Amino acid sequence: TKEVARRAPDMSAVDAVRFGETMRLVADATQDAAEGRTATLERRSPVWRGR
Repeated sequence: TKEVARRAPDMSAVDAVRFGETMRLVADATQDAAEGRTATLERRSPVWRGR
């Protein structure tokens, strides 16, 4: 994410990886992430809602 790219240079390598993983988990828990996975399985275009 943009947040990871902005903050990571000021962190140690270990902290940057941990922060990136945390942000990935947060992003993966969104409704849009679930819609993307479902749309792929159903072979259709996703309908993004910004959530």
